[in-house]
Amino acid sequence: MHRKSSCVVLVGLLVLSVVAVGGVGTAAAANASLDSGNVPLEDGSWYWQGQYLYNDTVADAGERLGLYNATADDLVRNVTADDSRAFDIDTSDLDGDYYLRNESGETVVSFSVEAQRLSFDSNTENYYLVANGTAAHVKKLGLDSNRHEYDLVVESSSLNLTERIDGAREVDGRTVVFDVSGDVVVDTRGLEAGTYRINASVPDTTAVANYSFRPSNVSEVRWELHREETVLADGETYWQSRSLTRDYGVADAKLKVVRSRDGAFAQEFYTNETGVGTIDTTHLGNGTYEVRNSGNDTLYASFSIVEQNLSTSLADDTVTDGTGTTNLSVASNRTGYDLLLWSETVERANLSRAVPASTVTSEGDLAVRNLSSDASLTVDYSALSAGTYTFHVSVADTRAKANATLEVTAESSGGDDGEGSGSGGGGGGGNVPPPSVRTETVEAGEDYRRFEISSARSDSPATVSLSGLGTDRVSFEELRIRPESDDPEPRFFVNASSVDAPAVRAPADVDTLGYLRVEPTYVRNADLGSVTVEFAVPTDATDPESVRLYRHTDGAWQPLSTEFVEKTGGKYVFRAEATGVSLFAVTADESMALDNGTDSSTRTATVTASATAETTAETTADTSATTTTRSSGGAGHAATSVLAPLVALAIAVGYRTRND
Repeated sequence: MHRKSSCVVLVGLLVLSVVAVGGVGTAAAANASLDSGNVPLEDGSWYWQGQYLYNDTVADAGERLGLYNATADDLVRNVTADDSRAFDIDTSDLDGDYYLRNESGETVVSFSVEAQRLSFDSNTENYYLVANGTAAHVKKLGLDSNRHEYDLVVESSSLNLTERIDGAREVDGRTVVFDVSGDVVVDTRGLEAGTYRINASVPDTTAVANYSFRPSNVSEVRWELHREETVLADGETYWQSRSLTRDYGVADAKLKVVRSRDGAFAQEFYTNETGVGTIDTTHLGNGTYEVRNSGNDTLYASFSIVEQNLSTSLADDTVTDGTGTTNLSVASNRTGYDLLLWSETVERANLSRAVPASTVTSEGDLAVRNLSSDASLTVDYSALSAGTYTFHVSVADTRAKANATLEVTAESSGGDDGEGSGSGGGGGGGNVPPPSVRTETVEAGEDYRRFEISSARSDSPATVSLSGLGTDRVSFEELRIRPESDDPEPRFFVNASSVDAPAVRAPADVDTLGYLRVEPTYVRNADLGSVTVEFAVPTDATDPESVRLYRHTDGAWQPLSTEFVEKTGGKYVFRAEATGVSLFAVTADESMALDNGTDSSTRTATVTASATAETTAETTADTSATTTTRSSGGAGHAATSVLAPLVALAIAVGYRTRND
């Protein structure tokens, strides 16, 4: 009998609650029932990984069908119809194109399976200040997915999520946010200081995601962007971060945004049942873009994006405690915008008095309206006692932000007034040399990291730390990404997470020590020239020559050339390079390892080493040896030499290059 229960991905205990305010991305379903994940299997159709596909028309009672991978033409497994001709297929381990063939060799059904991606994007760093500018009370969590709309399951061991999430319901003992299509908003009021974690899963696919944050850490506070939704007109130019909406005339279609000059992929989105689709331009840089159909490449519209830049400085960066004013200069490539103002160390009431031009909005923001491209604001520091104060400014509807610092001293320093201090952001404008590589950890959890990478190029790769990811058998140390792109200032995101049990079979005939999933956002895998993973294995876990990194690609595990780097701190360190990202597995092939009982005089240590390696050996009277090997980490080839034992004190230490 084919399965009627839902395929649900359960997640672990949560330490945090998620709160959707105002119904953003959390519209409640008309009835509180989860998508079961049971879908009729039809010829030529497309499905999400994790769904159960059932059919009772293409097979006879008791007939066995072969499920084949269409790309490799390999048999995956057999399925057998029951007495009512029904059978089902669990797609949890499928990804790609498949077909069913009967015992006569006839193909009866063809279908495709795609894994749903799910991750929290950089919007999770946006906070909205409710009172006094000193704590984050509401927090928007942006969700990245290649699926337009889905139900989201969240759990918590400490908080009632139905009270925290507007529109969430309890279904079968789980808290569910129905019909998520973008953002979930967290109400953090009343949360004590500490680190909080969100785990989320989609009940009818294998997609899972998690996120951690510290709500009371005011240094992380950001103003929530007040994005303006604009109708996209063909050929027009818009400021970055605008939401561009347009009727494309095709319902429930997957569309893509590509860069006009070279066709580079930027993002995907879906139209609704009436053909309307919305583009979030937050991560689109300066340039012209095209909207095309993801399937047939039909061109629907073109538009241009300009990043707003912003800089600020104080006429006096040091003033004496007492009555007086100074000027805060704000410069931008835009005019007529609203500026948001806040400080970690100045309460809103005092900040409002310090900047007389500001007003408190109905949302609780402190704002200065309708600024020119070169504005000057008076800062009255009479209400500020001795100390250092940082004034943060950000534009209400773009990503541009900057800050300036004022030091108020108890008595005159007797020095120069100075030229003011400040910093700018937001991009755009000016002839500047190629920027240096910038990396930022925008999300961090117990078993995942999310990085924003800017300006990495083929001649200047980006390196991020994976410290803390892994298991007790393997630790992931570092990830180096080298884009193969002519973009002068690329910006993209990379998710890295240690995975306990992925929805694919483990590499065959080896012991899997741990998994690492690496996924890019806003950059195609094809645009990544190389990805290097550095990891470490405890020295008491296995021999170094047995360790190898695998990459899962095109539905199969591929071994990678794995380089032994060094032995340090009770662990062996390795690195391996791949031509793209996906799921990686660290393995140990015990058939390649040496028997620990082997006479040390004939023992051969096998590693992939650089051309320069340092080897020292200490020999005792009983012919035992201690060998320490360190590679400089290059990609060269090591010589192979094995010296046969001629006398009792002889030791042979050989190196050979592991070939894949």
